[in-house]
Amino acid sequence: MRENYVILKKAFMSFDTQLDGFISIEDLLSVLTQFTLPMSRQLFSQLMEK
Repeated sequence: MRENYVILKKAFMSFDTQLDGFISIEDLLSVLTQFTLPMSRQLFSQLMEK
């Protein structure tokens, strides 16, 4: 579990181009897709609304 956290954190950090601890919605979708959590833009948008 800890190993997965470290890998995921590194992936998020690589998308944090502003180095402010945040990534854009589009970049988040890209990260999730890379980690085999593919989803439609519609489903992703619905999740982000909640």
